[in-house]
Amino acid sequence: MKKENTLRAGFTLIEMLVVVLIIGILASIAVPWYQKAMERSRASEGIMVLKSVAAAISSYQLSTGSFPQTFDELSVDVSWTGNEKWSTIAGVKDTRSNGDWSIQLYEFRDQKSLYLGKLKGKYRGAGFVMLGFGSESAYKGVIFCAERTSSGITFAGQDGEYCADIMDGTIREDTTATSFRVYDMP
Repeated sequence: MKKENTLRAGFTLIEMLVVVLIIGILASIAVPWYQKAMERSRASEGIMVLKSVAAAISSYQLSTGSFPQTFDELSVDVSWTGNEKWSTIAGVKDTRSNGDWSIQLYEFRDQKSLYLGKLKGKYRGAGFVMLGFGSESAYKGVIFCAERTSSGITFAGQDGEYCADIMDGTIREDTTATSFRVYDMP
């Protein structure tokens, strides 16, 4: 009787380890990109709310000649019912929050602004600022990214971790803000 040599189909341990290593490397590259994309998506939802409220403020100012003191005066429904504040500086007129975000009307002297800040999560204390309502400011209608450094929920991450790394912003060196770092958005 003749003995037949049969080969077994399969993978060696080395081949399996190489595959696991490649998957690990790909995952370590893909996961941060996925997290960045998810955070940008969350931010875009917040920015849409900010823009809607900004449009309502502009409409209000055209019809009354003044800056609103509460969200109830606006023609947009800000259905958030909480009052947790992103900023605690003097001049905040009204605050609405939904657990994740806080939106605030701010007026101090001739500065009229709209703030939107994160209340929880890894990027707690980061947010967006829209300046220049009711003035001929060069910044009128411009949205800046902000990482709060004092006077409210402060950003615990590294400088630029949200605004530069997630939102691709560039730090503004000429800012006079003392309670947050300001970044230009692309």
